[in-house]
Amino acid sequence: LELALPYRDAARDADREPQGDDALQRHALVTALVAETLDDAQLRARGLLPPGHEGTGAAAQARMRATLLREAIAQWRGDAPGERIEASLALPGVAFDIRLPEVHDGRRAVALAGSMKGKHRLRALVEHLALAAVLGERARTRLLWLEENREGELELQQQDMPAMAREAATARLAGLVAMFDDGMTRPLPFAPDAAYAYSSALKEKGDAGAWKAAVAAFSGYQGYGDGHDPWFRLAFRGGDMLAARDDALGSEFVTLAQRVFDGGAA
Repeated sequence: LELALPYRDAARDADREPQGDDALQRHALVTALVAETLDDAQLRARGLLPPGHEGTGAAAQARMRATLLREAIAQWRGDAPGERIEASLALPGVAFDIRLPEVHDGRRAVALAGSMKGKHRLRALVEHLALAAVLGERARTRLLWLEENREGELELQQQDMPAMAREAATARLAGLVAMFDDGMTRPLPFAPDAAYAYSSALKEKGDAGAWKAAVAAFSGYQGYGDGHDPWFRLAFRGGDMLAARDDALGSEFVTLAQRVFDGGAA
């Protein structure tokens, strides 16, 4: 066919079929291996491995990450048998169905295949609130993930959700549902990664430093921030959602960020 595919041509990198190291593929690999033990053939059958030696190397790296997470999960859960929590919670205007597997004597582990992001923290928060709405202060949720240090070594990170009474957890869930309903009627100035960056930095860096962290997360790196998402570009066309801290959008963003991740308001 007289085709010539580039090998190392940065200007035409999109022409190369992706193989080997890929963040999304690595995430799927680690997630699958945390859930169950799979050999290379099973991973390939599920379309989770590239062919050849690159796939073998990717599987080995993923198994190393998954093993660290699985060991930490086992230690957190202890010897208590797992159960599935199912309940229906009556919130204002909606029935909130709860289905949470692998709860061990009130303890639940949430393992992340990649680094901690706002969307992961938010999902784990909603699930923890749902568990606490059923079990009260017996509900315990631990987030586990891996980060590379400066030497390139993997270090286990963990974060425990706060214990909450049933009434408090139900009230926070109702608030999040109301926020969701509001977001279905208008563009809501909330982005999970940016909001989590703000909330995480607020106590240590103050409002100005937290706002700077939020803007950096929203702008992202190499096009990966929430601000590059087509939804945000369309919803807030004609203006940047985080253009200024003290304008209407910036002020509401700060309020929503604290309401979601801290349970309070600005």
